[in-house]
Amino acid sequence: MNSAGSTPIGTPSVSGTSAGRSVHSRVVLKLSGEALLGERTYGIDPERVNAIARQVHEAIGMGTEVAIVVGAGNIFRGVAGASHGMDRATADYMGMIATVLNALSIEELRAEVASRLGENVTIRRFVRYELGG
Repeated sequence: MNSAGSTPIGTPSVSGTSAGRSVHSRVVLKLSGEALLGERTYGIDPERVNAIARQVHEAIGMGTEVAIVVGAGNIFRGVAGASHGMDRATADYMGMIATVLNALSIEELRAEVASRLGENVTIRRFVRYELGG
């Protein structure tokens, strides 16, 4: 806590509780891909994902429904690929697939919590197109 009594920016915490119950019935947690890096420079740090999972479990335990939206900047950025001469549509597909990879790592929460991965990437079509089928 800082001198004003609030949690410093970047310090994850579950707040807004009243006698072990959250004052929020539903929340959307937006995670950048970089949030999954931990101490790494690329990819997914399992310890960081587990830390996030513990906090999500804590919020759920207080009666809050949690929806998670995740980015993919830790793996690939479509804009960066396009800026290096890659076809923009291909670069964007790669970014969407990277987002699915991150979502799958987070979906492992389902071992203890009912979860569902929602994605809107037609990977089969993309692969067929790239393979000329």
